[in-house]
Amino acid sequence: MFIRHLTQLILSLFQKSPLGKSSRKQPDGYKSVALSDYTLVVGIITILFTLAIFVVSLVLKAPVWVPVIWVVFSLLGFSLIIAWKNVRTIYNEDEIIYKNFWGKKRRFLYSDFVGYTGIVGKTDMKYITVDGHKLIIDQRTAAPEIHKLIKTKYEELHNERFPKLEPKKDIFNNNLRDPEGFIVTFVFVLLIPVVLSVVMLIWGGEPITQAECEKAIVSVEDYHIAEGDFYFYSDGYEEYFAVYDYEKYVSDLETFEGLYKSGNSFEVLCKYHEPFHGRPAYYDVCSITFDEKELLAFESINEKLEKQGLLIMVFLSIAFLLILVVALIHIIIARHPEKFNPKLVRFFFKEGSFVKYNYGRD
Repeated sequence: MFIRHLTQLILSLFQKSPLGKSSRKQPDGYKSVALSDYTLVVGIITILFTLAIFVVSLVLKAPVWVPVIWVVFSLLGFSLIIAWKNVRTIYNEDEIIYKNFWGKKRRFLYSDFVGYTGIVGKTDMKYITVDGHKLIIDQRTAAPEIHKLIKTKYEELHNERFPKLEPKKDIFNNNLRDPEGFIVTFVFVLLIPVVLSVVMLIWGGEPITQAECEKAIVSVEDYHIAEGDFYFYSDGYEEYFAVYDYEKYVSDLETFEGLYKSGNSFEVLCKYHEPFHGRPAYYDVCSITFDEKELLAFESINEKLEKQGLLIMVFLSIAFLLILVVALIHIIIARHPEKFNPKLVRFFFKEGSFVKYNYGRD
């Protein structure tokens, strides 16, 4: 039923609702500007896609941060649906009513307008200043019509031309066409390592306890060594045993080598891991004891996990700093693009990003 309705909605975009228009009705006597129905469809598809991966990650028993990340990405789809439902501009000959993302309405009379700040944004959005507030209209939909209406009303009321006001300086010296888009993009990208770090702190690196492990008496029937890890099979167990970084954490390598080559029995504490992403089930060896001598200390396993968690946190911190540095470089160049080599400017900003800069061309 849901898929059928979604299909009908998509078809209606081509049959009834032209690109950039919404199929919703406006109040009698008013004209309306709202987000396209494409926004709704993209939002629904985004939610379905991210939640599908969320379910798959749960079924495959992925690490807990994987489904958490996809839930975070699904919020983008929900935000598109909220924007489609709420963001709307309604106007007639007497007033303009603007409803923002949160559903809050602001009513503007034409007598309130004092001027406009020109064309900004890569979609040519116009900011119309109203008693210190700004009304944002998308140039691709009804901005020319609304701007003309505001201009005509102002000139009728004040008997003078509708003035263009100098906008306040932003961090880019008003050089970028879409400063808000730039800021939102980098804030979103910066949040990725932050969210991953929070997930790591909350769910990652949990120490292994002896209660999670089981004791076993094993002997090495078959083994192989790969990249510093020791894998072996023992009679009575279908799954293999893994001793990770054994050369680093086994305290007496000579005794251990004699054990697995002679086939002598020894005691291990191990944690069982279920099959995951095509990897078979196995036993993660946490300690090794032979003749009352501890060859692999249980505490060393948690030490290894702590080091791995620290390494990931360092990587995420470096990623955050690199993204921040790239953002600062963009800001520095955007403030005074004429002071930099045009090739450098073109490397960081695509053509059309600036209001006036011509990338070194005469």
